[in-house]
Amino acid sequence: MDSAGLDPLAIKGAAGVLGGAVALTLDLPKTRSDLVRRMFVSAVCGLVFPGPTLRYFGVSLTDPTGKPDVELILAVGLLWGFAGWFVLSLVMRTLTRWRDRGTDALEAAREIKNVATGKDP
Repeated sequence: MDSAGLDPLAIKGAAGVLGGAVALTLDLPKTRSDLVRRMFVSAVCGLVFPGPTLRYFGVSLTDPTGKPDVELILAVGLLWGFAGWFVLSLVMRTLTRWRDRGTDALEAAREIKNVATGKDP
């Protein structure tokens, strides 16, 4: 894909929003504000995490000519946009349950184990 004139930041932001849109197909929001929060989180994850992820694995954000590698940035941004919401959702749901129930640390650890093994009610 030709990257002439495309800003890597714009590519990552668009990819994060696309990842969030894909995530919405799996878990529909109940309210409009929930939709806005999800899309914001997905866009931020798509902006922030692709660069560090690719550098961690030793992959360049640019092709050999020095232009942004659009496909790679889109793919990683989309992945983070998709996954970011689910990770944050899991953390927030767990913290909310603990707060609402007055859960102690041992019960919280058991609940994390249940979620990880797919036994979450």
